[in-house]
Amino acid sequence: MFKLKMLFNNEGDFIDTVYPPCDYARGVQLLIKYRKLWGNTHTYELFPVQMPAEDTPIGDAFGG
Repeated sequence: MFKLKMLFNNEGDFIDTVYPPCDYARGVQLLIKYRKLWGNTHTYELFPVQMPAEDTPIGDAFGG
């Protein structure tokens, strides 16, 4: 999964955008779109994120 982040006014640290983590293809679509719209004002990058393992009730019952 990947997360689109921005460097607001090209200063400071990268911060999260409103988009939740998504697959690579969707992340690249967002990255291209926002670089075209706001590339002169902000910097956008795509960062890989580690998603936490989803625990389910059946996982609890069987220890996994």
